Parts: sequence; structure tokens; C-alpha cells
Amino acid sequence: MTGINPDNACVACVNDNRVICDQPFANDTDDCGGQLCTCYLGPPLPLSAGNNAGCVVNRFAEDISGTANVDQGAATST
Repeated sequence: MTGINPDNACVACVNDNRVICDQPFANDTDDCGGQLCTCYLGPPLPLSAGNNAGCVVNRFAEDISGTANVDQGAATST
């Protein structure tokens, strides 16, 4: 399998990130009402600086691909 596996990733609808979807980087009609299903790199990260609280969400801009060779310890990713 190439790209992000929706079974193991944080995938949610762009229009409502509380709704889990199953078609990463595509318009998902059954889960998102035709809106984009996107992938997040982990849960939101809470931060605080100078008494100002914030939350950072890391979202993939596009699908990922790459190769890994466990015998040689080499990998490439895009």
C-alpha cells in the first residue's frame, strides 16, 4: 500500500474535524458530505508562550510516498 493508510492515521473532514473519514485527500461523500477528507500528523499540540495559550494542528498538504530498506537502514520519502 502506498500513501497514508486511513485505518492507522488521524483522518478527518476539513469542514468538521470531529468527523472521521476514510478517503484521504479526496472528497468523501458518505462521511464529509462531499467535502475534503484530510490527514493530520497526530493530535493537536497545546502550546503556551508569554501567558498566551494556543494550539497547533499539523496537517498534511498532500499524500506521502516513499521506500524503506530495513536491511540497509535506508529510506526515502516524499
